Amino acid sequence: MRSETTIAGISERDIDLLLLEEFQSATGLEDWFVAQTLGLSVRLGEGVSADRSVSQSTGESDLEIVFSDQGGTTCLLIENKVNAGL
Repeated sequence: MRSETTIAGISERDIDLLLLEEFQSATGLEDWFVAQTLGLSVRLGEGVSADRSVSQSTGESDLEIVFSDQGGTTCLLIENKVNAGL
């Protein structure tokens, strides 16, 4: 196996699909992501769905991750920009 891999032209869609797959797998990414973005003490419950490129009348989200617990549901809207200007 090679110790170095070169991938040319990574796009926003590539990142979206990688994250989507990991959120839908039992990798622990959900807990890590919530801890990194909302804080270590935040618990959103169990991840129940992960969708990519969700369009509604108010706009479009790159990723939507839905969590559910006894208190209700919470949806994380994730927008990423790869090589986008400020």
